Amino acid sequence: MFRTFKILSYSLTTVLLLLLTTGLHGQALDDKSPGELTIILRRARVDSVRLEALHALGKNYLFRRGETRADLDSAIYFFNEALTLSKKMKLDRGLGRYETLLRLGETYLQMGDDVRGKRFFMDVIEDYQKAGDRKREARTWLRLGKKLNVITTPHAEIRAGFKRALQLYSAEGDADKTAEMHRMLGASWLEEYALDSAEREYTKAVELYTALSPDHYGLSPAYLALASLYRYKGDVNKAMEYSLKYSKDENDETLNDPNVLFNMGILSGNTGQNESGVEYFRQACVEWRKNHLVQRELNTFTLYSLAVGLQQALVQEKKYDEARAALDDLLPELGIKCWAEKAIVARGKGLYFEAIGKYKNAEGEFLKMMESLEKVPYMPLGNSRISELVEANYCIGTFYVDQKKFSRGESYLKKALSLQHNASRAWQNDIEIYLYRIDSAAGRYIPAMQHFARHKMLSDSIFNSTKMQQISALQVQFETEKKEQHIQSLSNQSKLQQVEIRNNAMVRNLTFGGVAVLIIFLAMLFSQYKQKKKSNEDLKQQQAEIARKNTTLNRLVEEKEWLLKEVHHRVKNNLQIIVSLLEAQSAYLNNDALAAIQESQNRVHAISLVHQKLYQSEDLASINMKVYIEDLVLSLRDTFRSEKSIAYLLDIEPVELDVSQAVPIGLILNEAITNSIKYAFPPPHVQNNIKVSLHLTSPDEVVLTITDNGVGLPAGFDINAVKTLGLKLIKGLAGDINGTFSISNDYGAKITIHFVRTFFGNSETEHAENYQMLETRE
Repeated sequence: MFRTFKILSYSLTTVLLLLLTTGLHGQALDDKSPGELTIILRRARVDSVRLEALHALGKNYLFRRGETRADLDSAIYFFNEALTLSKKMKLDRGLGRYETLLRLGETYLQMGDDVRGKRFFMDVIEDYQKAGDRKREARTWLRLGKKLNVITTPHAEIRAGFKRALQLYSAEGDADKTAEMHRMLGASWLEEYALDSAEREYTKAVELYTALSPDHYGLSPAYLALASLYRYKGDVNKAMEYSLKYSKDENDETLNDPNVLFNMGILSGNTGQNESGVEYFRQACVEWRKNHLVQRELNTFTLYSLAVGLQQALVQEKKYDEARAALDDLLPELGIKCWAEKAIVARGKGLYFEAIGKYKNAEGEFLKMMESLEKVPYMPLGNSRISELVEANYCIGTFYVDQKKFSRGESYLKKALSLQHNASRAWQNDIEIYLYRIDSAAGRYIPAMQHFARHKMLSDSIFNSTKMQQISALQVQFETEKKEQHIQSLSNQSKLQQVEIRNNAMVRNLTFGGVAVLIIFLAMLFSQYKQKKKSNEDLKQQQAEIARKNTTLNRLVEEKEWLLKEVHHRVKNNLQIIVSLLEAQSAYLNNDALAAIQESQNRVHAISLVHQKLYQSEDLASINMKVYIEDLVLSLRDTFRSEKSIAYLLDIEPVELDVSQAVPIGLILNEAITNSIKYAFPPPHVQNNIKVSLHLTSPDEVVLTITDNGVGLPAGFDINAVKTLGLKLIKGLAGDINGTFSISNDYGAKITIHFVRTFFGNSETEHAENYQMLETRE
């Protein structure tokens, strides 16, 4: 996790300082679309308007979010057209030849063509040198230094340009720009991780700005840079101090500035206050959206970077759902339109999956990150691509090393090291220790020791200043304590001797006391041993008696179950005899009496089926209603098969009911289905359906529904005024199981019974577990 936070901290700091230092580009025509600008260009009759439109078109393609190589080629085309027009107009200043050459230089630098890009800048510088225009020459050196790639260009070369600008501004007596150049030199040293040199330049910048005005606008970026610098040094107090100075310098409301919030978030994480860090990062994301246009590529990339920072802070708090949402919530709104956004999103997802242990997913996201970076042959945003490649190779390389996939990790880490030849020593330091681990695991001990030696050398060089400060502080503290100790040594000598005598006496007394306590302790242990031995023998006898009683009880239970099965079997047989007697009697009865006998037969059969299921089941306490209802409906269908063509739709959960509730439910189903068969589908009614559903709405609550698509209830139907036996029987049976009964029209008749299960055989806990099992199965 520390590795992840370090990557995000360094990357975000670079981006935020870049934005604060350079500002955002914007002119009157910049907000217009290419189509609108093309119309302006076509209609323009004045060369100055055409020149302004050409520059706006070039910048639109140069700075657009998600630009491609074709976009940069378009930018070059429009800037070349502007160059031709400015030469025709014999215009050098303003948007003329010099500004156009600088824009061409910026475009080629962004494409990765450093040689051609620098050539355009040098053409302008040489012209200014010939003209003796030191201020504009200095401004061009400054602009070139800001645009150069800090990874592929040696820092010394960048600083040489800044120093030349510093000399020119100093010669011109421009204290404001002189202070700015010290600040830019500090940024260059900070990029190389030369913290002492960076501190010296930033401090000089602060002194110059303060001399100009205590409220000078240049103090804010300098304070922010010093806050980051001291955070790298590990000096949390000074980092906090300069973060607060930055907020006070801006205005009373900049405690909500995203730069301050970002620094406070990082500092909170470094001091273990992760909860506060989460809130700072969250607020930084909100404030950044308020104050910046997310349509710009650099702003959107920064917002995604802040979201990844928030995500990792939440991961440290183990708030994994919120961590995932921190990044995922932005994607539907902003989308992904350029390689930088694809890379940072994939990196954030990879780090998240790695943190929660989904290493396969993490590997997939890291590979997507690498694919996004490797596809692009140019460098949008000046120097971002190489920097991102370094961080990406470092990320995936360390991931593979942590997963013990050393050969894969080695290739990525060496790639990062090769891209980073003149950059941050802190990165090289971390890569060297990982390469030491790889060579050690592979048994390559000589290369391993070489990597470790380089790691120690880099580590010592990075932290040397801090160590010297700590040693000096310790030396002062040691000398002070030494003098105080010498002053008191003589007076304490006699006291020490007395203390020693008392200590000897105490040791002797404690020794005798300890021996006595040990003897007592051993005696107690022996006594407890004898008691425990006796207790074990008694326990064995009790266990044998319990085992004997359990065997007897099991035999009695088996006998009881056998007797219950026999009882249910005989009850079922007796009910079948009753059914047979009723069938025999029906041969001598007229139509109405015959129908009554048949209904009685069905009712008795419904009861008989319950007892049949009980004696056929291993569980004698409850009935599986799914099996029972299916058999009951099948029996009714066979009974009335010849009368009407009806489809029976069953939606039954395997609910277990006690026999005291199963019998009333069976009778209710018998009455309801029989009633639908007889009265719901008068000719010529077709597509006749009867549906039965039984569901649990909670662990104990059950709802039974019988519906048909027949003619439904008559108009003005009143259940309380009904005197038919069937509905009275249903209503009464619902009351027997403490249920509620309702009947309504719903494209046919619909009967609903709500009741609560009662248990006599199994515990409520077992039935609750059965309910959870049903939910899982669904």
